Amino acid sequence: MQLAVFTAWETGLLQVPFLPWEVLCWIFWAFFAIGVLIQWLVLKKARSGWAAWVLPGLLVLGLLAGEIGCQTITGWDLLLPLFGWWLCLSLLLGAAAVTAVRAVRRKRRGS
Repeated sequence: MQLAVFTAWETGLLQVPFLPWEVLCWIFWAFFAIGVLIQWLVLKKARSGWAAWVLPGLLVLGLLAGEIGCQTITGWDLLLPLFGWWLCLSLLLGAAAVTAVRAVRRKRRGS
């Protein structure tokens, strides 16, 4: 049993976003953009501080579920939780990018 990140590295899922001739590259960047859009809308409409962390929290739970699936499932069936883990990772990276840009903008406005 290994961690999902090592399994994703061995299967090439972590390298795919940098190979533009692969279909999975476009799927990764599409989910990244969806994560950016959803988190941007949440941050724009959120009235309380905790509401901004709902999406990243759910995505971290998705990563945890994918990790548990990768630890308990073997063989070809392992690809489904690994792919779900990879999609949650792409959404989470998009949400983190928007949150980081927002934090930098707020810091520049405050200084």
